[in-house]
Amino acid sequence: MIKIDWTWWCLTNNEFGPNWNLAKVIQNAKAAGAVGVELTPPEHWKALRSEGLTCPLSLVGYEGCAPFDIGFNRVQDRPRVLDEAKRQVALCEASNGVCNAVIAFSGKHDHSQTGDTAIQNCVDGLNQLIEETRGSSVVFMLEHLNDVAPVSESLYGRGWRHHPDYDATHPNYVLEVVKRVNSPRCKLLFDIYHFQRQLPQENIVRWMTKNKDHIGHIHVAGDNGSTSVRGELNVPTQLVDWDLTFAAIREMNYQGHVGLEFILTPGGHYAREQKAVMKRIRGS
Repeated sequence: MIKIDWTWWCLTNNEFGPNWNLAKVIQNAKAAGAVGVELTPPEHWKALRSEGLTCPLSLVGYEGCAPFDIGFNRVQDRPRVLDEAKRQVALCEASNGVCNAVIAFSGKHDHSQTGDTAIQNCVDGLNQLIEETRGSSVVFMLEHLNDVAPVSESLYGRGWRHHPDYDATHPNYVLEVVKRVNSPRCKLLFDIYHFQRQLPQENIVRWMTKNKDHIGHIHVAGDNGSTSVRGELNVPTQLVDWDLTFAAIREMNYQGHVGLEFILTPGGHYAREQKAVMKRIRGS
């Protein structure tokens, strides 16, 4: 059975989420059959573990900027990125199996260097991180993001739907990094929402199945091309054929996690929507 996670920031945010507390997050995730709640802050990992849940994916934080603003593409940022990543690895190692993966980012585009230089910087930085955490089983999931602004942010507040000037906006950028690193501890975080927004004419299923051996984690969120961006999947105007996509995930014998990282149209019923999507993913 495919391992499906809920996502902390979508559940606890005051601006557009249901603003659940920790107890309600755990209660609803367990009731729905989720295996964990990804991106849960480390201070709550013990509570997850006590209820039989995990945090399948964690996030490095930086003071003064968003976690995706800086990354491995700029050599001058590498000491700070490595320090924070190693700190996160230590938290994962101390979690007794609650968390074993960390998101990695390219960082914002550096106009002073070529695209291949940026890719090789990511490769060199990740190789150094893997070497400096030798003996750890923690996996680094490098994520591509989209930089395409939605038609309207009015329903969903600011940010979170697109990432202006992010470097790795094409999944092939991340794929090339992962291939060059060539380590079981470096995988691609395949975000279907970001793929659809950035490359609407491309075939998601074809790309995903062709590169399945390099994918370590999958994110899903809806896109209907107008106001419902990073929204629910169970609306009739979706630009992604989700049943076809989920069938492909099942057929390719995917062993990683699928994270539900979407926010609802105001007034939506979050727990009910999550359960409905989980059912579609599992084909039941």
